[in-house]
Amino acid sequence: MQNSVVYGILLTLLASRERVSLAYLAKKFEVSERTVRRYLDALMASGVPVQTVRGPSGGYSIASSYKLEQSYFTAAEYDRLITCLHALSGNFPDRLNRDLIDKLSQLDSSRRSENDYLVKSDTLVIESGTWNNPHYYRGRIETINRGIADGITLSMHYTDRNERSTDRQFDPYSLVLKEGVWYCYGYCHERKDFRLFRLSRMESLTVTGRKFEKRDNDVYAKLNEKFDDAEQIELFLEFAPAIRADIEEWLGSETIRSSGETLTAQAQVYSGDALVRKLLSFGPQILVKKPSFLAEELQLACSRILSAYENGITP
Repeated sequence: MQNSVVYGILLTLLASRERVSLAYLAKKFEVSERTVRRYLDALMASGVPVQTVRGPSGGYSIASSYKLEQSYFTAAEYDRLITCLHALSGNFPDRLNRDLIDKLSQLDSSRRSENDYLVKSDTLVIESGTWNNPHYYRGRIETINRGIADGITLSMHYTDRNERSTDRQFDPYSLVLKEGVWYCYGYCHERKDFRLFRLSRMESLTVTGRKFEKRDNDVYAKLNEKFDDAEQIELFLEFAPAIRADIEEWLGSETIRSSGETLTAQAQVYSGDALVRKLLSFGPQILVKKPSFLAEELQLACSRILSAYENGITP
């Protein structure tokens, strides 16, 4: 077994956001498809979560939460690799370069801050990560905290809620946790205004080295703002008792009514794709009664999901 090929296949899968075909791997490393299968089996046997999708559009991928062993690089090597990737951003302004920076920053942060929590006391603990990936936000939060503490402008590649991607620079003022979602409140140089940036939508977050002067601001006013470009609708739904706690957390206990065994909730919410995704997350334990157009959107989304699984294609 050629260790260099095995390691090359691992790095190829880590760097790719799309599934990689067997034929592609065989051609890239100049081995047979049978040999690639054997090397993939070896990776899986060693604990690497290689995911397999069969069919004409199938292939292999690795879960985005997977991380290389932290002992592969020293602290100086991490810093040098990240610095080099940033220096090459002009030559390779693509998704691959941004992904490599994010993964190395995340891994370096978890190595340096294995036991760090944002808040850790006898009565309150705040952990920035997720159950499956406890180091997910730590690299970004460390960079933001550095920018806040030193008054340094940050740069990033950002995708907004309308799926528009842009390179931005912003002055970080504070970290915000709202409805279980992490944001950074700061002044956006592109928009010339204060914004809430969602951490999960940030890529290639870096310190520019340029100092900024703080402007008058009000993070609490920003948190109470309404979305000017999003329509509010009156949502009325029925739901199963098993998810009552989830509905209370989302819409508030005051929105819930009980009539016999039937539980309902009625509240003003913002419409859009985020609402559809939220409702789909409850599965069959929820039924939207009003508005009718939202119920139709959910039916259409469910039909697309069913069709994707029946045909083995991405909807």
